[in-house]
Parts: sequence; structure tokens; C-alpha cells
Amino acid sequence: ESIPCHYESGEAHRAVETALDIAREANRFFTCMEPWVLAKSLDESAKDRLALVIFLCCDALRLSALFLCPVMPTAMGAVLNKLGVPETHRTHAHMQPGCHQTFNIQDAHSGCVLFPKRTSNKQEAGKKQK
Repeated sequence: ESIPCHYESGEAHRAVETALDIAREANRFFTCMEPWVLAKSLDESAKDRLALVIFLCCDALRLSALFLCPVMPTAMGAVLNKLGVPETHRTHAHMQPGCHQTFNIQDAHSGCVLFPKRTSNKQEAGKKQK
């Protein structure tokens, strides 16, 4: 079953889990492909592989964000903005791999954190006592 079908049948939890599975698999792929090593290589084929790895991971992130928009619209909108996905490409018709051919990563080094690390009250109290 597809993620949109999960939403339509009222099983948002299954849609969310499937979207997160896509992101987890992309993370595993990214780690396995070691793009930081490919980026340092002088070999032209490594540069081609690097471009493909980055594209595939961005596309998986785009898909995950699109699928999570119904439950996290603001956060996923920020992710899609960072990827440079125009609002006109955030529809059901664009929920296929490879529908978005280029990514214009916005402010990649701006220090903007989409999901800040959460701290517990105990951690905050410990910081204040120091």
C-alpha cells in the first residue's frame, strides 16, 4: 500500500512510519556510499558517483518531507524550502522518485537548525547551576 492510501484510510501512523523508513534507508545509503570520501577523490567517476549519491539522498529527503507534510506541515515546508523545491512541486503528482530533477540547496551553511536538539529539564537545571 502507498503512503497516500494510508492517510486516506485514516492510518496516519503507518504513513508516518513508511515515510520515516524512506529517510532511514537514505541515511544508510548515504553512510555506506561515504560521499565525504568521494568528494576528496580526484577520479572523475567518483565525482559522478558523488553527484548521484547527493541527488538520490536529496530526492529521498524530498519524498519523506512531502509524505510527512500532512502531520508536520511547518517543519516539512522548511525542509522542502531548504532543498529548493518550489511550492508548485509539492503536490500528489510530485510524490514519485525523480520527479524533481535539480536541487538548489538553500543556505546549506547558514547554521539554521531545522530540528534543534531537545534538552531535558534536568540538563537545563544542570547548566544553570554551573
